[in-house]
Amino acid sequence: MKTRNILYILLLVACFSFQSKASNLDSLSNYISSASEDTTKVEALIKLGKKLRNGQVDSATKIFEQALQLSKKIKWKKGEALAYGTLATCKSIQSDYPGAIEYYYNALAIHEELNNLDGVAVMYAGLGVLYKNTNDLEKALELHNKALEIDLKRGDTARTSLHYGNIGVVYKHLQDFDKALEYYGKALEIDTKNNNIDGQSRHLGNIGVIHKNLENYEEAITYYFKALEISEQQNDLEGILIKSQNIGNLYILLGKYAKAEKYIQRALDLSKQLGSLNGLYSAYSKQTTLYEHMGKDKEALKSLRLAMAYKDSIFNEENKKEILRQEVNFEFEKKQAIEQAEHEKELAVAASEQKRQQLFLVFLAVVLLAVIIISFIIYKSLKNSNKQKQLIEQQKFEVEQQKIIVDNKNKEITDSIIYARRIQQAILPPKEVLSKNLENGFILYKPKDVVSGDFYWMESSNINTNEALEKAVFLAAADCTGHGVPGAMVSVVCNNALNRAVREFKLTNPAEILDKVRLLVIETFEKSEEEVNDGMDIALCSLTFQIPSSELNESETVATLQYAGANNALYMVKTNDKEKLVEIKPNKQPIGKVDNPEPFTQHTIKLQKGDTIYMFTDGFADQFGGKKGKKLMYKPFKNLLLSIQDKTMNEQKAMLEQYFEDWKGNLEQVDDVCVIGVRI
Repeated sequence: MKTRNILYILLLVACFSFQSKASNLDSLSNYISSASEDTTKVEALIKLGKKLRNGQVDSATKIFEQALQLSKKIKWKKGEALAYGTLATCKSIQSDYPGAIEYYYNALAIHEELNNLDGVAVMYAGLGVLYKNTNDLEKALELHNKALEIDLKRGDTARTSLHYGNIGVVYKHLQDFDKALEYYGKALEIDTKNNNIDGQSRHLGNIGVIHKNLENYEEAITYYFKALEISEQQNDLEGILIKSQNIGNLYILLGKYAKAEKYIQRALDLSKQLGSLNGLYSAYSKQTTLYEHMGKDKEALKSLRLAMAYKDSIFNEENKKEILRQEVNFEFEKKQAIEQAEHEKELAVAASEQKRQQLFLVFLAVVLLAVIIISFIIYKSLKNSNKQKQLIEQQKFEVEQQKIIVDNKNKEITDSIIYARRIQQAILPPKEVLSKNLENGFILYKPKDVVSGDFYWMESSNINTNEALEKAVFLAAADCTGHGVPGAMVSVVCNNALNRAVREFKLTNPAEILDKVRLLVIETFEKSEEEVNDGMDIALCSLTFQIPSSELNESETVATLQYAGANNALYMVKTNDKEKLVEIKPNKQPIGKVDNPEPFTQHTIKLQKGDTIYMFTDGFADQFGGKKGKKLMYKPFKNLLLSIQDKTMNEQKAMLEQYFEDWKGNLEQVDDVCVIGVRI
């Protein structure tokens, strides 16, 4: 009766524990599904992934990948590092060591950037374990010592114990058993003092391995069972797997084959559950040894082939498929041979004992021949694989060299373009000139590329008359042929022609200026041996402010506008009718070489205070966007300008720029953009 009551109690406790864990997972899942996309959700995803990792590696990997993507989206560097680190542990469990190393180095780089020594030490430790698993023991020892040095300075005793244990493992693989026992002892002492159950289990198991290597089998098995007991209490499946393998191997050495078979089978079941290729390889290898000792040659051969298949899967994924295919063929051929032998055996029931012996020898010969053929095929496959690997490495080297050359050339081109931008910016009017002459205006300038084919131009002068000082400001928005580097080169030629027309030839009428600029541009391009038809579209105007000499300190109230244009119009909104936009038409000819050129037409308009004028290139109206991805066109552009007349010029610039970005959306900017607005 007492025994039955105890069993009921244990069953209730187990059910409660399972329900509690399930409840925790459900709570986390419910929270994540409704949580905002912030750092708290990232932490919850990582916490959920860690709970799933011990037994559900694929599910945990997907959760950690969600955490990584969310961290990148919200630009939380610490979250990225945590996600990379946890993804590395999943890859390590699955024996994907190259993938795990890549994730660890990604996490390490971020922790170093954030100067997070705690994270740096953890990444060094993880990398050390991986390099040990790939048999690069010197590199592993170097990384573990770096991690130990950091945590000794930080006074982190819990992690110091972990590093001591990892260093002990490396020394074990280096066959320095005294050093290994020294470091395992340090680690066990710390974890016993800190009551770290997981650490104690790990160190006890490692000490057992050393005693096994020293052939102290009774001492070793005592440590193994102490470690296994702790792993079972903690439900540490990976720990149970390792301890079960060690115990099974030790029972083989002690000749206790039934017990050995029990623990090796347990290790195989856990390796399959965890998806651990390394665990499967190790367990099948030990099972091969066991069956050899027990005289079960067929079972030993089968286990050996499975062990070799999983070994190659760890280090060469391509060979894995070929080996498994050969294994299936081998099993099929063996099955056929057995069936044939049994059939012949049935036909020869009445035959003599000698006949039966002959048939048995034939059967053994067939099996042996099949093994020889399969071995030869595997050998040839490995040999061809090595040749292909060398060829791929050579090709990879050549591609990397070409990439270096292309990167260098690309850098030279990029540097040249950036320098060209500095030159182009130098010919544009400086900020002081703009602010001085455009006190109530704006220039919206958005190049498509680093350098631009659009440019804006400004000159100013004061003209003395009999009783008044007239201030003339020349202003232009120009669009040269092309954009990017070709357009920028044309813009330098056209800008220089404008400067010469005003400064050298002393022209003040916009139409005459454009006529002279056309001649200067054509003259420049005619020097080339090849025909050059490049040029520009432009809207050019001059503003003359009438300032009586007796009122020089008062604001101007009247101005005269003179305008001439080459394909680029001028828009005007009068202060007394802000619901109407007046368009001043340009000449339908560019600045450049054309058939039948005509003199440019000049328009003279009187402006009142509050009147607004706009000059622009075609980049704004030609931009594709909106819901249907179509061109904006000029009518919506005009309506947009009318809709913002109650705003200041600075507000108008901001609204135009925002409208352009909203319209463009995710589409590429198709041309350079230049819009100039001036309110009198």
